Amino acid sequence: MQIFITTFEAVAALLLIGLTGFFLIIRKVIPEKAISVLATIAVDVALPALVFSKIITSFNPEDMPDWWTRPLWWAGFMIAGIIAAFLLSFAAKKSFREEFRSGLVFNNAVFFPLAIITGVFSDENPLVTELFLFTLLFPPFYFAAVNLFFHGSRNAKIPLSKIFNPVLIATLIALTLVLTGLAEFVPQFAVHALKLTGRTAAPLLMMILGGSIYIDFRDKGEFKLAESVKFTIAKNIIFPLIALAAVFFLNIPKPVGFMIVLQAAVPPITSLSVMTERCGGERHITNQFIFTSFMASIITIPAFIMLYDLLIGLNGME
Repeated sequence: MQIFITTFEAVAALLLIGLTGFFLIIRKVIPEKAISVLATIAVDVALPALVFSKIITSFNPEDMPDWWTRPLWWAGFMIAGIIAAFLLSFAAKKSFREEFRSGLVFNNAVFFPLAIITGVFSDENPLVTELFLFTLLFPPFYFAAVNLFFHGSRNAKIPLSKIFNPVLIATLIALTLVLTGLAEFVPQFAVHALKLTGRTAAPLLMMILGGSIYIDFRDKGEFKLAESVKFTIAKNIIFPLIALAAVFFLNIPKPVGFMIVLQAAVPPITSLSVMTERCGGERHITNQFIFTSFMASIITIPAFIMLYDLLIGLNGME
């Protein structure tokens, strides 16, 4: 039961930060126009700083000789997720299926798992490095493929800056420095500065999500409860159940198995509502899906982490 409580506290802390952003926008402490600026800072500055500093300080190729297999495991996870998303999306109304599918596929790959790993274990746990290696290809895939889920933007040209984005570049530079032995020449004050900058990423994005949800609810009004419940059942229960069953019955390395279940259990990525609007979809629907999934995750994520511990065990990952 302790693992449930610890995970619950990690998820609840994130949701509380999101609620702070909700009220900051209501009280006009943060101007609505500032949300896009804050999002840029979080995604293009804070997150790359976080990834770079963590890999530089935590990644040791000798301790993880098969590190290169992690992105391959992620690719398999993503292929299975896309198939499941398209099958489950037929439960949604036809007019909302694009938002439904994209919400199932594009999960909150970094922030939620990072908060849970550091909350349940520690900041220095090897699973932190596992997370960044596992999700190495997620950012370019997200920006390159999200438009394919919306019929109005399937032929849209994808800027190279979206594929070779700051997160991917920071990851590749950090890996190169570590693998070549040049990481030891990176000044410690620079690494420390990047760590401090990186710590702002999750709070910024959660506050942005809270503010965006308030704006959309205020402007759009109607809440699609039935569709949001369907989405939450699919994302928060069916997806992690499939992942847990696969990890239990297949011979998957324990750290990878934990990462797969965790990735399947987390809500959609917070920036998906913005990308939905850019792709011609219904931003307010995506935000409603994200909101209900986030609220349910305060129970569902701890429940699946506890199930993983009971069925497979967290031993050896402390």
